[in-house]
Amino acid sequence: MKINKTGKTAVLTSLLISTAVFFTGCQDVIYAKIMNEVTLDDATISGSVNSIVRYTLNSTECIFIENGNVYYKAALSSSHETWNECMSGLSSVSYDYYGKAFNGTQIIKLAADDTYLYALGITYTEDEDEGDNVAEAEYLYYYDGSTWTQVQSVTAGAATIFCTNTPNPDYRKAYLRTSSGVFLLDGSTVGSTATNSSTSACSAIYNYSDSIVYFFDEWATGCNAKESTTSSSDGNSSLTIDNTSGGTPIYYYYASGDNLYYSTDASSFSSSYDLDMTSIISMAVTSNAILLGTNGSGLYKVSNSDGIPGSSTEDFDTNADSALGSPYRILAMLCVDPSQTETGAIMYASADFSGTSSSTTGDYDDIGLWSYYPGRGNWNRE
Repeated sequence: MKINKTGKTAVLTSLLISTAVFFTGCQDVIYAKIMNEVTLDDATISGSVNSIVRYTLNSTECIFIENGNVYYKAALSSSHETWNECMSGLSSVSYDYYGKAFNGTQIIKLAADDTYLYALGITYTEDEDEGDNVAEAEYLYYYDGSTWTQVQSVTAGAATIFCTNTPNPDYRKAYLRTSSGVFLLDGSTVGSTATNSSTSACSAIYNYSDSIVYFFDEWATGCNAKESTTSSSDGNSSLTIDNTSGGTPIYYYYASGDNLYYSTDASSFSSSYDLDMTSIISMAVTSNAILLGTNGSGLYKVSNSDGIPGSSTEDFDTNADSALGSPYRILAMLCVDPSQTETGAIMYASADFSGTSSSTTGDYDDIGLWSYYPGRGNWNRE
């Protein structure tokens, strides 16, 4: 990753740049990258982050993430040093060298509804014959605002949790998927099988027009609704993001492979664009752009015109391509307020990469959570 992390002298930097230009002949590309480089902030959230979810804690809208442990911060915070640990009732994974045993739970996924936060956690054991650390069991937990409580065990590797993650907490629903189906979560209760779902579902969209949740077998989904947006069942007869006649319509998005689908009805998608890129696995929606996270090629962007996405990718208005380009996988993304622009929104993205640092251009220091803050004006380590 081309981020300025060292204090090399100007002479040495100039020599290295000149040498690269001489041997590659790619002056325009190199200079473009240099212009977008920023000093990398000290990381506070490292490791693989699979979930970035909204949850209202003690009347404050917060963002929760997991990287083995659970952390949160106020949604409107614009400082990467304000994360708080949320592990009451859980123990972090540790290894007892003398007892030759693992203790604690590794949290690998989060979801939230309007009342509770949910987590999937794995416990480990040591396979002495093979010398490997293997998953021993997987458990579902819920958090009531003060402590985590175990709900039940699930089949390790076959289960996941996900949620609608709407800006308006009234429409947040959380689900557990197992090999038996998809189940609505309600605190300590695992409900009946959800309709219109499959055993490969991994994401959900709340449809404001009929108040029904629709399930998708793809990870990357999104919507341009904002916190004040309400559904038809709550009096939003115009079905626009600001509830007024003539306003921006509510649009829904999902990606399958490199195809981006969009519609004003989450039950039916007939419009799409083939964007000719690596498979899309995450997205963040802003008022004038949709950011797309790929499975190994970093971030891309299409325009957003009153909810309708552009038919091809275009340049960022930020340093996103130089900060989060190839070979990074963008596992999860979130725009806190989709009514804000690409340069005016608080956004988060998590990154990792396959292979080794020596076999790719990836940097282990870059694995973890990234953020964009309007006041800072760039994507940087969180």
